Amino acid sequence: MKRPKIRIAVDPGFSSIKVICEGIIFSLPCDVIENTGKENNFLSDKKENYAAVQVFGKTYIIGEYARKLLLENNRQRQQDLEYGVLSDFERFGTTNFEVSMMTAIGMGLVKYCELSQEKGLETKVTVDQLKNCDIYLAIAIPHAVYAEGAGGPAGLIRERVYGHKAFTLELAEGSYSLDFDIKQDCAYKMQSQVIAALLGALYDEDGQAMNILDANEKSKPILVIDGGYKTVGIFKLSQTDTVEDAESNSEFAMVKVDEKMAGILNSKGREDIKPYNIQELYESREEIAVIEEGKSQYMTITKDRDRIIEEYCQKMIDYLCEKYNNLIAIKQILITGGTGAAYYDSFVEYINTNDKMAHLRGKVKLAEYKFMGQKISPVFAVVAGIYKQFKRYLENNGTEEK
Repeated sequence: MKRPKIRIAVDPGFSSIKVICEGIIFSLPCDVIENTGKENNFLSDKKENYAAVQVFGKTYIIGEYARKLLLENNRQRQQDLEYGVLSDFERFGTTNFEVSMMTAIGMGLVKYCELSQEKGLETKVTVDQLKNCDIYLAIAIPHAVYAEGAGGPAGLIRERVYGHKAFTLELAEGSYSLDFDIKQDCAYKMQSQVIAALLGALYDEDGQAMNILDANEKSKPILVIDGGYKTVGIFKLSQTDTVEDAESNSEFAMVKVDEKMAGILNSKGREDIKPYNIQELYESREEIAVIEEGKSQYMTITKDRDRIIEEYCQKMIDYLCEKYNNLIAIKQILITGGTGAAYYDSFVEYINTNDKMAHLRGKVKLAEYKFMGQKISPVFAVVAGIYKQFKRYLENNGTEEK
């Protein structure tokens, strides 16, 4: 009997991990908290977004529960010690990274197994049968890491992620003992995030051209901006389809916004709020108490953070104008990623109100499109892009090591 093949693509961002497993698409906040010995401290039923793993003799909580727990002072001490590493490329060699990746991959496999049973797919797989499956994994990484090759952090990822995996995954709906192997003999393992985003916007899952960008050589160079949490990937696609001026820039990534927002809150008596807490407070629109003019009062951070986002978007625009001579030679711009989506409207407004850039009006595109019948946001542009490439590679080139 032929072994079932399962294809997984992962975009391990600094804020969240985006996953596609055989067309199933989801994201998981990458926050990790060790919870060994405190497993029974929950006073209510675990909700839909609960995720924990037992591995390496310890228990870890991952995702939204971990992000919320990091608002608690007693949970922040270890995170403060690790923050410098977890917000840099060194994170790819850490246990926290491996734990978050295994959780995300495990969730994808569980979702696929459940779908194969519920939808009566041609190939039905149960969790217990994963050890008898060929599981292939492709990972999108920052361009600066990709450019370093196997000798850099990419080598750490290979050591941490590929090969045999055995751990217990606990979700709100149940606990799963996972035992499987991620194929190591496939030549295609990694791709630059920003290149994956571009290729994903050019071609659909069947290799057919999409209408987001004009792929004609006369419509190039194309400037690609992949706005992530820690880095903004930038490169120019030339008329000969070569990658030029590629970089991973951290000066105007969203982490800078959150560091500044945390500083503002610290000055208002909330030294307990750290940069890694800001996204949770922003998305939940939670009211928090601060001290202003000697008096405590409630506020949300929405307006302040939006203002700072505008500030850093303008910094990015100024940088691009200086680097590319006011973008005069650029014929199209593709913007992807969560930070890119946050900057998009301001970027377009700048183009539309600056006569020196009139040639780019209507030529600035956001990477949102249909993928396997469902509309995806720019946050998933990278993982959709690498999944499409990976799927075609496995179909057309085989899986032998090269």
